[in-house]
Amino acid sequence: MPPKAVKPQGRPRKCPKVDPAPSEDSQKPCEEIPARNPDTSAEEGPSETQEPMPGPSETLQETELSINATVKNFERKIDQFVRLSVEERQKFYQEYSREFLSLIVMWNMDAEEVKNHREKLASLLEERQNLFQQFQVAQTQKMEEFKELYKQYLKSLDDIENCHRNVVADEIKKQMEILDETVVQENQEETAV
Repeated sequence: MPPKAVKPQGRPRKCPKVDPAPSEDSQKPCEEIPARNPDTSAEEGPSETQEPMPGPSETLQETELSINATVKNFERKIDQFVRLSVEERQKFYQEYSREFLSLIVMWNMDAEEVKNHREKLASLLEERQNLFQQFQVAQTQKMEEFKELYKQYLKSLDDIENCHRNVVADEIKKQMEILDETVVQENQEETAV
């Protein structure tokens, strides 16, 4: 808003009447008449030491200029406040975005790490299950082999017992036959004597 033209302060100047014949006094420029102080009486003349009092239009104009300056100052402060607010908002938004982005990146890294751990654990579990199944199969085979060996042992033990009985029975038979022959010979010798 362009500033309004400033009107001169004080009362309007009075110029002396010009006579047709110029005199030295008529060559003087217009002089300003000092403003009257309302506190002084009309009888008192203007004092040279007193400054002229502004008129009502001048005080209104000064007030208007003061208000305009104040409004401009308020506008400048409001613009400055808005600019600072926008800058702070942008700064906060950038900082928040940066933190949020880093949080998302960390979240994705953690999610990827958890996924990798889950896959490793799943493969490890599957491997352990396979090993357990292999161990179970091997243990079942060993138990079957052990049962088979036990059966063979029992059969061999039975065979040994039967063989031992047969051997003992044969030995007893032989011993009995030898003993019978000895007894028969002794009987024959006694009868012969």
